[in-house]
Amino acid sequence: MIYQYKPRIRYIRLTLVNLLAKIPGMKSIGSDSPVKRSEFLKETQSLRQGINTLDQKVDTLDQKVSTLDQKVDTLDQKVSTLDQKVNNIALELVRTNVRLEKVEYALETRVATKDDIGKVLDAIDQFSHRIETYDRKALVHDRRFTDNDAALNDHEKRITRLEATPSK
Repeated sequence: MIYQYKPRIRYIRLTLVNLLAKIPGMKSIGSDSPVKRSEFLKETQSLRQGINTLDQKVDTLDQKVSTLDQKVDTLDQKVSTLDQKVNNIALELVRTNVRLEKVEYALETRVATKDDIGKVLDAIDQFSHRIETYDRKALVHDRRFTDNDAALNDHEKRITRLEATPSK
């Protein structure tokens, strides 16, 4: 079984050596030359520090992405609210336009024009002329009735006198 793992160990070692060679400040190591334990520990320590730094940066980025996700969610809610408000405003605008059209129609059909007002004023003038004529006639008739009353009283007195005198 050990024999099966030797090629893997060699592959892992070569991969580590290649990775370490790419890290700035690391010594480049030959393809198969033996590495001292102290150098290996230094290099692994440096690699761990690099990995820790990357982990911290990834954590920071995760936090920033989470914050951005929250802000995007908040913006989505605000946009939804604004969409609803715009829809309500559009609906109210349509209702207002319908009401304005009704008012315009009413003004065109129900409100009197100058000609209509002129006709009404002419009718009022004719009516007032009739009333004045009637008032004049009433005064004249009243005087006639008064004159006739006086004449009637006079006739009644004469008839009474005639009836009271003995007939000859």
